[in-house]
Amino acid sequence: MKALLFFASVALAVATAVAAEAQGLPRGPGKWWTLEKYKLELKLTEEQSAQIEQIFQTSMERMRSEKADLDRAQDAFRQLLAKTDAEELEYMRAIDRVEMARYTMSKERTLMLVRIHKVLTPEQRTRLQAMHKRDDGNRNRAR
Repeated sequence: MKALLFFASVALAVATAVAAEAQGLPRGPGKWWTLEKYKLELKLTEEQSAQIEQIFQTSMERMRSEKADLDRAQDAFRQLLAKTDAEELEYMRAIDRVEMARYTMSKERTLMLVRIHKVLTPEQRTRLQAMHKRDDGNRNRAR
């Protein structure tokens, strides 16, 4: 259960950074391992921060490629929908390609989270989870 909560909290933080990075936007607060506040509170070493950044960058490269695959599969599916004479088997194959591309992206993102999880000590994971809960609570109160 703790691992699930950890993955959920890290996923939210990383998803923000992944979305911004994938769209070419400036990085948001999602790259917590680069923020002094997190480094200090988690007692994150420079080596750990660098390892997490490397994991993130490597995964981002893969996810950009996988996003392009997903976009191509979705475009092909839209084109197929525009056809009036397509067979159901064609739709099924196109749907399989779209869903496989989504799965591949999701799997890479989850593997990234697992790799980040392995860099942190159990104490750091617990602290990170608490920090995300606290920050989420502060964001909800600000709304």
